[in-house]
Amino acid sequence: MSAEDGQKMIDDKGGRMGIGHGYASDFLVVNPQTLETGKKFQIGMNVDSSAASKIQFYRSSEDMDLKTWFKVDSSVSDGFATLDTNKGNYAFMFFTPEITTMP
Repeated sequence: MSAEDGQKMIDDKGGRMGIGHGYASDFLVVNPQTLETGKKFQIGMNVDSSAASKIQFYRSSEDMDLKTWFKVDSSVSDGFATLDTNKGNYAFMFFTPEITTMP
């Protein structure tokens, strides 16, 4: 689903991401969201390679009303991001904010 449709879905549920600024990919839905396996499987998606060092995967699900988001370990190589999971969920890449320090 597009980033715009994903944001609308979050807004419609009263959820909020609250971290970073802008999406680096479309939303990815792993169904059934109630899926929980004993073995991990890999999810991969294309991302904006110009921002690869600044992006992180986050996940949530409908049973959390898309209000609670968890950072997920991931790797990015040549514009393709992967993560390992054992659960169904929504997963997407999100730009993380630049950290700046005041002199």
